[in-house]
Order: sequence, then C-alpha cells, then structure tokens
Amino acid sequence: MPYIPELLKSSISVILRYHEDKLGPQPNTEQERIKQMLDKPHPTMITDLTALIEAAVTANARDGARRPLMLYILHNIDTIRSFVDHKGPLDEASLAIIKAQLIQFIVDLQTLLSTIQRSTIVVNYNQKSVELFGLKHAAWELYTREQLCTSGNILRDTLFTTLLLPIDTSRDNIERTISDMLLEYQRRLDIVAREDSLRTQEAELTSLRTEVPRLEALVKAYVKRDQEIDDDPVTAKDLTRYRGGQSSPSLLGAVWAGLFQTTPQHTANRVGLAVRRTTGQRYHDPSSEQLATAHPYDW
Repeated sequence: MPYIPELLKSSISVILRYHEDKLGPQPNTEQERIKQMLDKPHPTMITDLTALIEAAVTANARDGARRPLMLYILHNIDTIRSFVDHKGPLDEASLAIIKAQLIQFIVDLQTLLSTIQRSTIVVNYNQKSVELFGLKHAAWELYTREQLCTSGNILRDTLFTTLLLPIDTSRDNIERTISDMLLEYQRRLDIVAREDSLRTQEAELTSLRTEVPRLEALVKAYVKRDQEIDDDPVTAKDLTRYRGGQSSPSLLGAVWAGLFQTTPQHTANRVGLAVRRTTGQRYHDPSSEQLATAHPYDW
C-alpha cells in the first residue's frame, strides 16, 4: 500500500520534473533534490517550490497557462507536509478534512488527464475557484503526438504511479486508496506517540527511584532529630523559646514524630501536646481525662 510521505515526495517530484523540463537538467538527481526540499523548514520549502514554478512557467510565454495547475499541486503539497509534520495522530474532524481534500485533488487530476488541452475544468480550493486547462491532446493531434501532454505524462508517472492507480480508475478506488493511506499513517503516528509517552514515563520513574534513598535519609534525619529533642529536656527548652506568632521547631518535631506512630490517637496526642507546650493553650488529653495548662516557656 502507498505511504503518505511517498505521496508528498511524488507531488514535489511533479514540480521538480516540470521545472527541469522547461529549464533543462539540474546538477543533482531528482531524489537528492526531493530530500533537499524535505530537509528544509516547511515555509522555506513552499517558498522554494513557488520560485521553481515561477521560473518554469515564465521560461516560455505559453507555459504560463500551467501556473494555476502547479499552484494547485503546491497547495496540496502544503497540506500533506503539514500532516506529515504533525506530532501524533489527528483528531477525526481534521482527518476528515484532509481526506476529502486529497480525494478531490486526485479526482481533479484524473479529470484533467481526460480533458482536452483547450478545454478547462474548475477546481475549488482556498475559498476560490480556479480554471485549469486539460492535459490531453485532441484526437486529431494523436497522429503525431502522445495522448497526454508533458504535464500529463509527469502526473501519470509520478502521482498515479505512486498511488498504484491507472489514470482511468474509478472514484471508489481513489477514495479507498486515500482512506487506507491516511488510516495507516494515523496508526503509525499513534504507535510513535504511545512509544514516546512510555519513554517519558520510564524516565520519570527512573528519576523517582533515584530520589527515594535521599528522601528516606531525610525522613530518618527528621525522626532522629525529633527523638533527640524529646529525650533531652534542656535542648527542647532552648529550641522552643520563640515569641508568639513564630514557628516552633518542637511543633514540627512533634508532627513528624506523630506521623510515624502506630495509632491515629497517639499522633493527635503528640501534636496537641506540642501545641499546648508552645502556645500555653489548655488541652484535653483523652488518655488521662485531665485538663492541663502549660506556659510557653516551661519546656
């Protein structure tokens, strides 16, 4: 099955071949020139392709009639490049828009391949209607010429060959081919997005694992410090002599120590005791059922 990036390359190839046909052989091979285009930022690529089109259609006065066709192809190159550059799969609405555009693009080109050069068809894009001249020689010209003009041969040998579609294929085949290409590419984008997400999560997990020993050591240090305060009344008294409204280390120690007790009641008692000791508030001790009053400086 054709691949969306291949459709992009073959569309670029149309402009490159048309340019070479009008201005002569170029220094690099077609594949090298395609790669050079794709390696450029999206806006730069569009600008450079536009310059090639202008150079080709102004090489000869009659070639100006192909400018609308080349710009129509460029418009679709712009759309395909945006899709290819998009990170992750598109939402259903955006995918439906691109699908409809590409189907109509190929249908329009197919119609041109069966339309005589002197006749035109109307295509609609970018909220405008544009007339494009056909790509088929008239019947009386076939005695001395091929069925298709130069531009027609280029389209047949690039886009339709890439899509594995004959130029007289049915619209159903075109729709099915474009749909399958887009869905397959969406599937690949989804896989890439999931793999990227998995790598990010693994990196975060590795980072967290390296933090665990440090955090454990920090917690142990707090617990040890709190225990030392509880065991040494002199140290506890010195560390808690702070004026009203200021934080008390003994309160922090009590909270930390309380978090590591076996029962919620014990935790509450220790926190309450710290508050009582540092604020002078009356505190009801459920274990003793007694009321006690402590002065902020008695510890």
